Amino acid sequence: MSVEWQKYTLDEVCVKITDGAHNSPKSALVGKPMASVKDLTSFGIDLSNARLIEINEFNKLVKQGCQPIVGDVVIAKDGNSALDTVCTIDYPIDAVLLSSVAILRPDQKLLDSRYLKYYFNCKTVLDYLKSNFISGAAIPRVVLRDFKKANINLPPLKTQKKIAHILGTLDEKIELNNKMNKSLETMTQAIFKSWFVDFDPVKAKIKAIKNKQDPELAAQKVIATVKPFLKQTPEKLRHIAGLFPSKLVNSELGLIPDGWGVKEAIDLIYLNRNSWTIRNHPEEVKYIDLANTKNGCILEIQSFVWQEAPSRAKRKVFLGDTIIGTVRPANRSFSHIFKSTEGLTASTGFAVLTPKLDLYRELIYFSSTLDSNFLRLKVLADGGAYPAVNPRVISDYLIPFDIKIIKNFHDISNYILKKVGINQSENDTLSILRDTLLPQLLSGELKAGLE
Repeated sequence: MSVEWQKYTLDEVCVKITDGAHNSPKSALVGKPMASVKDLTSFGIDLSNARLIEINEFNKLVKQGCQPIVGDVVIAKDGNSALDTVCTIDYPIDAVLLSSVAILRPDQKLLDSRYLKYYFNCKTVLDYLKSNFISGAAIPRVVLRDFKKANINLPPLKTQKKIAHILGTLDEKIELNNKMNKSLETMTQAIFKSWFVDFDPVKAKIKAIKNKQDPELAAQKVIATVKPFLKQTPEKLRHIAGLFPSKLVNSELGLIPDGWGVKEAIDLIYLNRNSWTIRNHPEEVKYIDLANTKNGCILEIQSFVWQEAPSRAKRKVFLGDTIIGTVRPANRSFSHIFKSTEGLTASTGFAVLTPKLDLYRELIYFSSTLDSNFLRLKVLADGGAYPAVNPRVISDYLIPFDIKIIKNFHDISNYILKKVGINQSENDTLSILRDTLLPQLLSGELKAGLE
């Protein structure tokens, strides 16, 4: 390490180290968001599922310093993910934080915000921090008065910014791929909801017949409004439109298209089918945990040799599986497995839904992750501090079923979602490069381009 690098404590290089609100106002139907550790991601605070609190309570907490500002670094402080998730605040955020999140405000004359984020992401630093500053057996916590004393080695500010730029460029490409993947999933979900929830092509035919118009043309127009279909040939549109009937009938699920059936999801899947044992385990486990899985995106896959893997690293997962968190289901810890990865393993906190036929992959994923299903799971979850549902409950729902429509949905959605797997593979390569460079840059071992 260069002689220009100096050792400080966090307290010496931050103008403020605090946490969010220690009191938790009641949730409100209308108000402003209050984020907790579950809403943190490596790329920022995700407010899509943050609960709302009343405006007057929100304003009180802002005055108390519970709202982060641009340039702050926020890090998980309490719970099983303590110190594991950290991000910078890169734009104004209209939200306040709970005490499970710590807020660090770097002295910009001494410490670059993005450098601090990457410092916390370094494994050797993380091991040091967890060994010295986490207490509590039942619920791990970071005590801030002690955390302020943590040591940090800093190069000159100019070097910090260069290091942050190198690592940040890789993360920006990863984030761009994640956003692209989210867009692809959203488009595919739109098709699913149109065909299997709202039955838009059927309703278009019913309306056209009532108005003495061409029902087939009406259905084609509705199908074509979904973005992925803008490039479909007229022949393809006519074919798919022709598969939908022009009548809705009663069923145990409510109104469904005439001629369709109703299936229980459990009949289309294997639930938690495969688990590692002492006899068949891999040498290396690629581990997915609840904290790093949010809203369809696996933010991080951790690698462990089998002997050092977490005790919950047991569930085998494969291409085409859907994983849904059974603990605190309202947190929406779910994802589809878009690519094959050797040794890929999910926490036992997930229910793993393996389709019995490849044809059902996307049907199971999008039906099991509907907002209505998560609302159902939230209501059914019990357990006090750690509300959870039995894995069987995850698949305890009904699906409108027509094999011809399902086949066409699979063909279209599989084509779109293959691009997600390609992007994820690129992200894996970028992450490996970033994680290789990170300790070398932060130790001063790698100096190329930094002088």
